[in-house]
Amino acid sequence: MKTVAVIFLLLIAVAGITFSYRAYKEKTEGDLAVRRLMVEERDNELRRRAEATDEAKRLATLQAEQAAAEAQQKLAAMRQEEAEAEARQRVAEAETLRLNSQLEKLRRQKEATIVMIQKTAEQRRAELATIAATQEAALSKLLSLESEKSQAATHEAALETALKQQIELEKQAQERASRARAAHSR
Repeated sequence: MKTVAVIFLLLIAVAGITFSYRAYKEKTEGDLAVRRLMVEERDNELRRRAEATDEAKRLATLQAEQAAAEAQQKLAAMRQEEAEAEARQRVAEAETLRLNSQLEKLRRQKEATIVMIQKTAEQRRAELATIAATQEAALSKLLSLESEKSQAATHEAALETALKQQIELEKQAQERASRARAAHSR
């Protein structure tokens, strides 16, 4: 009976060890399964985070590229506007220079016209004085011719000559006055 009891105890011990081993193995496998699940979940979470980070980076890069493209377009538009403004300014400056030049030319022409009118007026006064003097001389000659009727033939020829000269002078004076008026009206 001692042997049976020892065998029985050995069987109980072997059964206890086997049950303990199985329990330990199941517990270990359960722990490993839980750990595997945790590792898988962690790996999945890390993968999701990496994918989210990559997507965020891709979106950020895309947004940065779009912002850069918009900034380039705005910069190009600003440069175009600046170039157009500079061109308009150059045109305005050229037009101002042209107008200033034209104004100066007109001022010089006005001054020259005033001087010419003054000269023409002085010439006309001188011509009118000459005509008046000529008329007075002709009148005086006429009076003296009338008083000298006895020498009518000789005096008539002199009078005709004097009258022709007077007419010629008057014509010349009138032509000069007409030319002066015509030049003045331009």
